[in-house]
Amino acid sequence: MASFIAQSRPDLPPTFRGRDASMEGLRALFADPRPLLTGAPLANEMALLARPELLRILDAHTGPEAGAHRRLAEDLDRAERVGTALYEELSRELEGWRSTHSTVNPALVMAFLLHPELIVQPADGGDGGVAEWIDILWRRVIAADLPDSAGYAAAVHGAMSTVQALARQRRYWEERHSQVSGTHESLEEKVLFQQRMQRAARWCKYAIVALPIGFVLKLADGGGFGEFLFGLGLLALVASLSINVTNAVMCGNAARRAQRVMELHNSRQQLPQLDSGVGRIRADLERARRITSG
Repeated sequence: MASFIAQSRPDLPPTFRGRDASMEGLRALFADPRPLLTGAPLANEMALLARPELLRILDAHTGPEAGAHRRLAEDLDRAERVGTALYEELSRELEGWRSTHSTVNPALVMAFLLHPELIVQPADGGDGGVAEWIDILWRRVIAADLPDSAGYAAAVHGAMSTVQALARQRRYWEERHSQVSGTHESLEEKVLFQQRMQRAARWCKYAIVALPIGFVLKLADGGGFGEFLFGLGLLALVASLSINVTNAVMCGNAARRAQRVMELHNSRQQLPQLDSGVGRIRADLERARRITSG
């Protein structure tokens, strides 16, 4: 219908679905992009108008801004392409973006083209991880001119669900890594201590053998060597008792000590996976900085 009217009555003001589609009318309609961000009913009307092929049809109407619809269509086409290209580059280069499905909203692009003053960063909601991603991605917007900046800005807004998910993922991995690392260090110190106690107790058990041998030798000949062995055995007995008490008080009973060794083994298996996950997330952030700064 829009094509028919444009061809048969190009002298009439451009309209679409009963709505003023002149450049002035489009500027008024797209002055507030909030319906596009909240999904309000008006967003559907805005989406139908934000189509390059429709804008080229509307350009057939004569009016005070001849060619403006065509130029807007070309800018919209280009801005959508650069925004989509940014997504493709991020998905190709960053492991965390490969399974994401963000899209550039052409209606939001058109709002930014018609009102460049609306090009502002999306709110981070007080989330530091989200804020870091927004700052990284927004570098493309700052470095570009219209119409590219409009496409990049719409791409950043369209990626907010992805950015929020990545921030939550990073927070989980870093918190888990910190928790397991701290527990691992504590377990390692405790297990090392109990192993030292166990080695000392084992040597004391060997030395206790000198107690009966020294006693027999002392009775047999009353020599100093027998007294030495007897004293050594007695000292080893006292030391063994002290070590066992200390080990039980500091490290728990035998079952708890065995459990602690198993926990240390499990944490040693978890740490490489956590190191890898945290490293991947941080590497993605660093690569994203290079991509958006290039």
